[in-house]
Amino acid sequence: MTVTPDRARGAFLGMVLAGEPLDPDAVTLGLQLTDAQLAGALSLAAELTTRHPGEFFYIQQRGSRTQIHLSPDETGLDDYSAELYFDLDAVSVAILVTVLMAEMD
Repeated sequence: MTVTPDRARGAFLGMVLAGEPLDPDAVTLGLQLTDAQLAGALSLAAELTTRHPGEFFYIQQRGSRTQIHLSPDETGLDDYSAELYFDLDAVSVAILVTVLMAEMD
């Protein structure tokens, strides 16, 4: 799925207003992304949802590397201490990874 930058902000705000279960940090940071970055994040979210329907994700950072992992359910992780975020939906993980990658550049 391709989300064009001119429609990304409206699509994202629609999700927020519809009460999608987005991570609060993803909502706050998503509003700060450029239209192009937000479009890229929503395209990534669509790809993640297509490839891994119903899965939860967690983000882990090791040194300068950020990794996305899948968890089959909300209790799939034994140790949350090393995770930046856990139990994320695809939209939240895509926004947070976009922000983390932008900070690294």
